Amino acid sequence: MAAVGPVRIAKWLGLAYAAGIATFFIVGADGADVVFYDLLFLPWLVGPVLAAAVCAKASRTRLGAWLFLGLEAALIASTGAGWFYLIEIEPHSTNGVAMLVSLPLAQYAAAALFFTIVSIFGWRARREFLEA
Repeated sequence: MAAVGPVRIAKWLGLAYAAGIATFFIVGADGADVVFYDLLFLPWLVGPVLAAAVCAKASRTRLGAWLFLGLEAALIASTGAGWFYLIEIEPHSTNGVAMLVSLPLAQYAAAALFFTIVSIFGWRARREFLEA
C-alpha cells in the first residue's frame, strides 16, 4: 500500500472542511430560507482552504505540497479559533458579519501573502497542471 502523501491529505481535509462548514450552517439555521442564504456564503468561506489544497496539488515538489498543506491546516485552525471566540467567548449581535465577511477576508489576505512569499522563494506549479 502506498504512503498517504500531502496532496491526498490536502484534498480530503479540504472536502471535510467544506462539509463541516455546510453542516454547521444547516444545523444552526432557523429555517429553509436561512439555509439557502448561508449556503450562498459557502464558496466565499471555504475558498482560501480549497485554494491551498489546489496549490498543494499543483506543487512541483513534495516540500511545496507540504507547505500548502500546512497553510490549509492553519486556515482551518484560524476558522475554528475565530468561530469559537465569536460564539463562546464574545457573543454579540454583530458577530455574524465577522464570521461571514471579516474572517474569510483575513484568510484570503493571509493566503495571498503566503502564496507571494513562496513564489518569491521559487515555488512554481507543475506544467501539466497548468495545461490541463
